Amino acid sequence: MRINLGTALCVVLCGVAGSAPAHGAPADTSPAARISTTMPPVGVRSVWYYEGGTTDARAELREVRAASRDAQRARLAQQAAAAQAAADAAAGSSATARAEAVTVAGAVTRQRPASRSRPAPRTRASTAPRTGPGRQRPPVTRRPPRATAASTWAPPSWAPAAGGGVVGFALAQVGKGYGFGSAGPDRFDCSGLVAAAFQRIGISLPHQTGGLARVGRPVGRGELRPGDLVFPASGHVGIYVGGGRMVHASTERGGVKLSPVYAFSFARRVA
Repeated sequence: MRINLGTALCVVLCGVAGSAPAHGAPADTSPAARISTTMPPVGVRSVWYYEGGTTDARAELREVRAASRDAQRARLAQQAAAAQAAADAAAGSSATARAEAVTVAGAVTRQRPASRSRPAPRTRASTAPRTGPGRQRPPVTRRPPRATAASTWAPPSWAPAAGGGVVGFALAQVGKGYGFGSAGPDRFDCSGLVAAAFQRIGISLPHQTGGLARVGRPVGRGELRPGDLVFPASGHVGIYVGGGRMVHASTERGGVKLSPVYAFSFARRVA
């Protein structure tokens, strides 16, 4: 009868495994860790392994956690004590510095004299001019008040004699006030001044700027001569007096004044 060598070897090995633990298996059979022959967990290659006791493992875990909490509390207490000690040291040093400052201030105060003499008040120097050597104040010259009345105004040397003709009448009104719709004797508007000036020589003109723009004949700016009507704009008129100037009733603030021909729209010659 033939016996297969592989079969015989398998029988021998199985008998040995069933009768005694494998080489290197744990021999501790205490209740806390007993030997198990059941199917091992995943990752365990030997059929012999420890099956730990659950009750003792949980107790040990609780003890480890409690010890960790106690160590953390002790560490926090040490840190708090160190911080409090540093704060106390800083407060003590600041109090010492304040005490030293008060002591120094008291010593300085004791060294000052009891009373200090105040300097005599300064007296204002006399406003009278100096007569002796030194810098003298120049005398103050006051400008005379500006005359606005028409009777005090004198026409320029190039103008015709005031009192004759349209130009003379217009120059004599310089300085009088402005009044809308007025034609003298104390207030004028622009067309009222023109109408009153030509009424002086017996020519009746309309008291309206639009009507004055149609009287006489047109002239250019290079052809102007005293007595012509100058229109700087379509709604304003003045009397040309020569030298590039005209007399016109400007505004309520300016009144009747002599000014350059600041603008030229057109001009008319009455006679």
